[in-house]
Amino acid sequence: MIIKQLKVDNKTFTFSEISSLIYSSKNSSGKTSLVRLILYSLGYPIPSTKGFDFSKLDLEIKIIVDNKPITIDRQNILIKIHESKKNELVFKLPEEQNEVTAIITNISNPKVSENILGLSYFDQDKGWSLLNRGIVIGKYRFNIEQLIDGLSNSDIEMIQDDLSKEKAKRKLYFQIKQLIALQEERNENIQSIDWSSVDNLQENLRSVNMKFNQKREQIKNFEVIAKDNKKFEELLEKMNITVKIGRQQAILTTKNIVDYEFNRSVVIAQISRLKSEFQKINSEKNQLERELNQQLQLIDSDDQIERFSQQISKIKISSKSLDSKLNQNNTEIKRLNKIIERNLKHTHQVQDVYTTLKRFASILGVDDCLASGSNFIFTSNLKIYSGAKLHLLVFGFRLALLKIVQEQFGEKYPIIIDSPKSGELDTKNVNKMFKLLDKEFPKNQVIVASIYDYARKWHKKIVLNKGVMY
Repeated sequence: MIIKQLKVDNKTFTFSEISSLIYSSKNSSGKTSLVRLILYSLGYPIPSTKGFDFSKLDLEIKIIVDNKPITIDRQNILIKIHESKKNELVFKLPEEQNEVTAIITNISNPKVSENILGLSYFDQDKGWSLLNRGIVIGKYRFNIEQLIDGLSNSDIEMIQDDLSKEKAKRKLYFQIKQLIALQEERNENIQSIDWSSVDNLQENLRSVNMKFNQKREQIKNFEVIAKDNKKFEELLEKMNITVKIGRQQAILTTKNIVDYEFNRSVVIAQISRLKSEFQKINSEKNQLERELNQQLQLIDSDDQIERFSQQISKIKISSKSLDSKLNQNNTEIKRLNKIIERNLKHTHQVQDVYTTLKRFASILGVDDCLASGSNFIFTSNLKIYSGAKLHLLVFGFRLALLKIVQEQFGEKYPIIIDSPKSGELDTKNVNKMFKLLDKEFPKNQVIVASIYDYARKWHKKIVLNKGVMY
């Protein structure tokens, strides 16, 4: 995949197929906005930058996928993909995000295609702390287990479903725990008020609302029938149909259709009756709403908070019981994670990633971080790394994954880096990163946004001074 051109309203940016630098001499000049607009144009759920609403822009991006030119137009949630002059595909985001991602990555397996962005894009905010699972940008996530599962076809979907259910339970347990904490803090001596009148009014209003909606639907159905009858009459008049009964001929009209006028009158009468009943229900509904509002106005906010506290007090779960449930839940989550890891770590893809990572780590000078063997691929312990070490390790790790994906699917992806010289990285370490790119990804398109030009040969340099639109 190669990014050729991006059009933002009437402003056009062209990119080299080899390397492009998006440059400005100072920060806040539009570099990050332009990088994110590239990804947003490709259909990704990318957050707008401050003061620049992407959803209001007309965007067109030209790319090459599998040696075929593709044009993508995006306006807010609507995206159109032109694979040829006669072939246009239209998708709605975010509901059809997977289909769009499959087209631009040329990979039909969603477990792989949905993780490509996490391998090829390094965000200035999240990019240098994301190793094997977490946020790529905005709410878009990367997950190593999902990626390896997709690469290896390990068929652990049922286990992952069980894990998702357990994580949902844990979230619910924590929410209940917060409610119980509120319950335990309640002052039992607070005087409670009588809510019975409010409860009765709310119950009556719910019942009347049901009748209100049912009656409205009945009226709607009969009005459709009446409208269809009217259309039928107009059609008969235009068609001028002649019918023959014995030797007699006559023009077919509603007047000589048996019982037509009677049936039409019945429909009109039904509509009239239903509307009369509807008005009565509506009056009752309005009256109940007025009474309920009057009752609530007599109760101040402190009383309403107390009512909420009363409802919480009805929860019959103890903190001790809930803690036991949470412990069981955490144990089950750990067990399922171990099963997933055990199934995945024996795949050849994991060993291939680790072998590639060792080679990349040597180039970056962080090979001493890989002492734990191939299990490191699934590590969640990043506390022992910091500063430049973590920065370089993240870079090498995700590019090692990208290398394996490219080899398996025969497609290359743009490597997009926003502000590589951030954190504690100095010029020497940044040069190690470019050395890795030059050596291991010579045919990948590289797009970098920075206030430094790194004294490299760039095949295209886009200079921004005041922002994307200037």
